[in-house]
Amino acid sequence: MIWVNWQGGWIDAPLVCRSCWLAAHVKQIEVFYLPSYSPELNPDERLNGDLKQAIETRVPCRTKDKLRKAATEHMTAIEKNSERIKSFFKDPTIAYAA
Repeated sequence: MIWVNWQGGWIDAPLVCRSCWLAAHVKQIEVFYLPSYSPELNPDERLNGDLKQAIETRVPCRTKDKLRKAATEHMTAIEKNSERIKSFFKDPTIAYAA
């Protein structure tokens, strides 16, 4: 799955170019049009929320290095837990992305 943010993502082109690209790849992709601001529909935001909650429940990270280490440790743990990753897609509002 590839997430593309048409406004500022890797395809930052005029509407005509976007339409041409989509038409050329219609058999290879499925497009879901989302509102411009819709964090509740974005699985990335679920991951971000999980990370923030994990960081907030630890001993306070008072330096950038400690914050980076805590974030890396948590993301590595999530990476090894496929059930946890799947849980980000179980909400009916995000099922389209599964």
